[in-house]
Formats: sequence, C-alpha cells, structure tokens
Amino acid sequence: MPTETTYRTGYFLNLSEKISNIKSESEQEKIKQLMLILRDHDHFTFEHSLRVAHFAYLLAVEVGLDANLRNDIFKSAMLHDIGKLFVPPEIINRKSDNYLSKREHDLLVAHGKMGAELLEELSFPEFYSLVADQHWMGENKKDPPPQDLANRHWSVPYVTIADVVASGFEFERKSQPDYKPEKIVKFINDRLDRNIFPRELKEPFNRLMFHGRHSYWYGRSVRNEHVMHR
Repeated sequence: MPTETTYRTGYFLNLSEKISNIKSESEQEKIKQLMLILRDHDHFTFEHSLRVAHFAYLLAVEVGLDANLRNDIFKSAMLHDIGKLFVPPEIINRKSDNYLSKREHDLLVAHGKMGAELLEELSFPEFYSLVADQHWMGENKKDPPPQDLANRHWSVPYVTIADVVASGFEFERKSQPDYKPEKIVKFINDRLDRNIFPRELKEPFNRLMFHGRHSYWYGRSVRNEHVMHR
C-alpha cells in the first residue's frame, strides 16, 4: 500500500536559506553550490546528474557542436534534475511507483517545473530552465505530445537521450527496470526514426554507444571529480 511521506519543514527552511545565500554568486559558483546541495540531499540523484551531463556532452562532441554549445549542454544537463531538491529522498528512491500516494506521485512529476522555477529565480540563462522543465520523457517513458515536442528547446534532446541512457545503466536503483543495453539502444533509435528525437542525432548517438574511445560501453559510472572540475 502507498504510504504518505513525512514532509520536513526544517529541511525546506534550510534549503531556502542556502538558495538565498548563492543568489549573488557567479553562474559557475551557483552550479557548484547547487550540485553540493543536491549531493547532500540525495547522493544517487547527484551521481545520476553527473552521468547525464557526461553523456550529453559526449553526444554534443560527436555531433560536432562548438565548445560554447557543448559546455552549455553540459552545465544545463548537470542541473536537469535540480527540482528533486524539493522531493524527499524516500520518494526519489522508491521501490516502485506503486509505493507512492497520489500526492507523492504528483510531487515527483512536478520536479521539472520546480527545477525550472528555481533556476529562473537564480537568474540562470533561460535555456537552463527549459532543459529542467522539458527533459522528462513522461510516465513510463511514453512519447510526449506533438505540441510539446514542437516547443522544446533545441538542446533538450541531448539531455533527454542522456537521461535515458544513464538511467538504463543504474541497476542499483530500485525503481529502475533492469534494461539491457540493447533495449536502451532500441528505445532511443525507435524515437530517432520517428523524429521524437531529431533524426540527425541518430548516427552520432550510435557512434558514441558502440565505437571509438568514447564508446559508452567502457563503464557505467563517471568519476565525480572529473565531471565537477570540467
């Protein structure tokens, strides 16, 4: 049976204070501090965010984007799940969605919008908020409605693809189905073929997954210190 999570007023008051303290910092310092806050809140989401940023960056390299665009994708991907700061770890690390009450489920679904509002409040460039709000594939990874796809920022598919790939390798996550690599590739290629993701990403994606020194089969995790100091 679903159980209602106890919401901790003290945590949210402390979070609000931490956010207020970084409002005047540089963009780079804000990213660093937000990631440290996320690490303290839920280490799994912190590590997941680093994996997503790593893969999204490598995909941008394969596509041939210039350094500024690659770095924009990398930084926004790191913060794509920052809205989970407002979601208790008991919900993030649920055994399955069947364990959530409706209130808990709605809170989890809202993490993108909450992240977008936080990034807007902290005066990040608009694309950060758009990536946070638009990255999620939806419940059970169903295809987004056509109007949602048409309105998405151009960088969102890089982060969404990276999110799916990273999630597929996180076998320790209780709520994550045990996807085999072949299923991940099939899932993404199917959506590339149907232009759910831009078709021009298909060849770079498959190169990244299977060939060369950046092949994603080399391992399932990323060294945190490498990513945090890029």
